[in-house]
Amino acid sequence: MKHWGLRLILCILVLAASSGRLVNAQILYGSLTGNVNDPTGAGVPGAHVVAVSQGTNVTSETDTDTHGVYRFTELQAGFYKVTVTAKAFRTFVETGVELQVSGVRRVDVQLTISAATDSVIVAADSVVLQTDKADIHTEITPTEVESLPYNGSEGRNFQALLLLQPGASTTAGTGEANSAAGNPQRAITVSENGISSQANNTRLDGAIDAYPWLPVNVAYVPSPEAIETVSVSTNAFDAEQGSAGGAAINVTIKSGTNDLHGVLFERNTNQDFDAVNNYFTHPGRLAKNIQNQYGFAVGGRCGFPKSSTAGTSCSGSWIMRTPRRVSMRPM
Repeated sequence: MKHWGLRLILCILVLAASSGRLVNAQILYGSLTGNVNDPTGAGVPGAHVVAVSQGTNVTSETDTDTHGVYRFTELQAGFYKVTVTAKAFRTFVETGVELQVSGVRRVDVQLTISAATDSVIVAADSVVLQTDKADIHTEITPTEVESLPYNGSEGRNFQALLLLQPGASTTAGTGEANSAAGNPQRAITVSENGISSQANNTRLDGAIDAYPWLPVNVAYVPSPEAIETVSVSTNAFDAEQGSAGGAAINVTIKSGTNDLHGVLFERNTNQDFDAVNNYFTHPGRLAKNIQNQYGFAVGGRCGFPKSSTAGTSCSGSWIMRTPRRVSMRPM
């Protein structure tokens, strides 16, 4: 009996670990699917489909099934070049296909008969109606993360951007709950569609980002310069998200590409730049509140491959914060 009990526990642990890896893979990547048809609208079985990341040159390949349907389930977010080839048909190429984290992008292809070797090249539309998933999904782009004005008591906090989504709300004041011991990163409490913030699930590159003692607070708030995108699903999302009843939030950290890129920044907080809410009831100067944050982030190719495909890519960031100088009384 003891041996059977141990075997049962071992099987449960293995299944739990396997399902955890599967869920993380599903929410960390996006999917690309579509139908490949001939001029009459019939499916083309056995057509070869290649998806190439335009940032890293990473290539994924598959063939259509008997109905002419293809599907990629684990592609990193970014822009892709999709190429479809089949015997007796012109080669089809579509560039600029944007794929989002935990999203499904559909690219349907209608091939044309070819008497010689030629290609049909098109550019993807920037806005595409989502028809393959029923969730209410929002993607906070890198431009929004870097350029929009937002803040937190310990620097720029991406969670402030969640308040721009429909149905989002927070508590009074800064929205930062608990003491420094219970919320060392000064995470912002965000409720979606009236559901408690305790029902949210925040992931960082697929890993759960929660403070062990108070899981309602995130354990780590990355610098905006290190964030690629923030994906937010607030309703009718798939079971792959898991552990979420309010909002499923997936933060993707920047990764290296073929091109070298970086940023150098310095942020300053100073009470001299703040406005007094009511000059007549508070005519004096504001209390001292000075802090500086500076650092850099850089990414690019780490290797020098001999082939035309991209080698290993990497990125990293470094941030330094000076101690905040504060005064309880106006200066």
